[in-house]
Amino acid sequence: MSANISIVVKNLQKKVKNIQENVFPKLAGNIAVKMFKDNFQNEGFFGKRWKEVLRRQNYTRQVMGKNGKMRNVQIKKAKGAKGLRKILSGDTANLGRSIQVLRIGKGEVEVGTDVYYGAFHNGGTQKLPQRQFIGQHEKLTNEITKRLEREIAKILGG
Repeated sequence: MSANISIVVKNLQKKVKNIQENVFPKLAGNIAVKMFKDNFQNEGFFGKRWKEVLRRQNYTRQVMGKNGKMRNVQIKKAKGAKGLRKILSGDTANLGRSIQVLRIGKGEVEVGTDVYYGAFHNGGTQKLPQRQFIGQHEKLTNEITKRLEREIAKILGG
């Protein structure tokens, strides 16, 4: 009888290892992609709003006049679709659509964008404000943990 229990335990260990190395990374990656795309559409990072873009607001800019003196010029927000478009959507919306699982390995997953300028927006630069939409966050970790615990409960028959 103890031999049967040993076989059952070994089979369960194999299942758990397979799920840990192959199923969990894909599941976690899909959850992350969905949440990061939601961030993008919500124009923020898990509730922290991005800095507004100038094209969606009226503002004043200083310019040099023909006489060499600086003067203030009122700039009106863009009209039509350009003035209503989401912050990082651009004319093509390529950046938001590019959020994807980039690589799955044994027990790990990499989620990101293959659009080269995505890193500049996500991290910010000297001239470009950070508008993060991908990265570690407690809400992401909690959601992945919750889903993985449900999958483990299914395996264990609970």
